[in-house]
Amino acid sequence: MEVFIVLDGPPGPDAGRFVQLETHPGVSVVAGEWKRRADGFWRLGPFFTEPSPPAPDFSAGEMAQRIDRVNAACAELAREVAVRRRAYPRFVASGRLSQEKADQQLAVLEDAIALLRELSGVSR
Repeated sequence: MEVFIVLDGPPGPDAGRFVQLETHPGVSVVAGEWKRRADGFWRLGPFFTEPSPPAPDFSAGEMAQRIDRVNAACAELAREVAVRRRAYPRFVASGRLSQEKADQQLAVLEDAIALLRELSGVSR
């Protein structure tokens, strides 16, 4: 699992303060316990990590098939986004759907496209 340290500013003479530990995309993580050290500093931990699994070894043909599948899935999701973009204004106007819910559903579909590409290693 990737864990990120969030600070409220960049490094420098007036360095940022610790805000939280989080995973992608911003989910807070409880990763340990804050304890004061004898020297006056504080520590957070302990942290335990698992080794990352080895990257799959795909042949050129398998990679091409994988890219084609991801592109097909993303194209289908993009078509669904386009259909909803045309339909949602009518749904909102008729009261069948709130604007907030419409925006949320479209964002989830668009995030799904980005996540699918990210997880598969396909950048197109």
